Amino acid sequence: TLAERAVALDPLNSSSLTALGLAYEMNGRTDEAERIFDRAIELSSTNMYAIREKATFLRRQGEYARAIVTAQDALARLPDSAPVLGEITQAYRQLGDTSRYDFWSGRLVDFGVSFYSDMVNGRMALNERRPGDAIRHFEAALEEWPGRWDIFHPLAHAYALNGQPEHLIDFIRAQAPEILNRERPAVPPQGAMLVAAAAWALNETGDTAHADKLVELGLEIARTGPRHSDFGYGVEIGEIEMHAVQGNIRFALDALAQTIEDGYRNPEWLESSHFLDPLRSEPEFVAAMEVINEELARQRAELEEMDRNGELPPLP
Repeated sequence: TLAERAVALDPLNSSSLTALGLAYEMNGRTDEAERIFDRAIELSSTNMYAIREKATFLRRQGEYARAIVTAQDALARLPDSAPVLGEITQAYRQLGDTSRYDFWSGRLVDFGVSFYSDMVNGRMALNERRPGDAIRHFEAALEEWPGRWDIFHPLAHAYALNGQPEHLIDFIRAQAPEILNRERPAVPPQGAMLVAAAAWALNETGDTAHADKLVELGLEIARTGPRHSDFGYGVEIGEIEMHAVQGNIRFALDALAQTIEDGYRNPEWLESSHFLDPLRSEPEFVAAMEVINEELARQRAELEEMDRNGELPPLP
């Protein structure tokens, strides 16, 4: 790969190693990815790019406590790093530690970097089902940093939650027009989480044939694409949502069971996606959330023990 060639040419380049770690993760080589991220940080302990991606990698693996320790340790060297603060804030949110989330999100907002504070506040608003506030924050983030799929996904969900199918269709047409191409629709690998939202909007506006075609294409991505929800692909949750918006509840629950069996432990989309509302009372959904919540409780207890023992990195 290009990343491997770059590292071969300059094996001591921390940023090239970080790019290689991302490439390995995209291809499911998670053990190698973590080793490469660690080497990148070893070579340059102030490389914010490497530290952020290592923390994000850990969050994508559902290892929120380790992500917090990694990012908090880096703050001693990078006290003015909004991305590192953002990683800590997001990890505590995903971990369900409300008090520490409030503390770190307050630090992030006070830091004054609008993109990161808008993303954090937008996700919280979406989790709390305040779509108007979520839309405002995500639109501001997208204006500051255009073209990011990790903004497209939650913003599309916020439009749907706000009952705006026509607006959602206009948004997708502007940001990913290939999805709505009438003759030859296409779903890019990073667009898996837009498929359910697009299908919902098309169904709401009476275009069920195109919704069916999109879901067919999206499920092909689910069968072949990288399965990393926060990576901008969202195949795990996207697959469940696609089945749910088409009314295929049994298929949705089967996809959820496989996702949990594969080790998925991110509660956010499962809790906040209103496309999954028809599943919430099903025993399989309740059992899946119990598995996730037990793991989150274990990690919170681990962090609390580290805090009591003075093992957490000190705050700068």
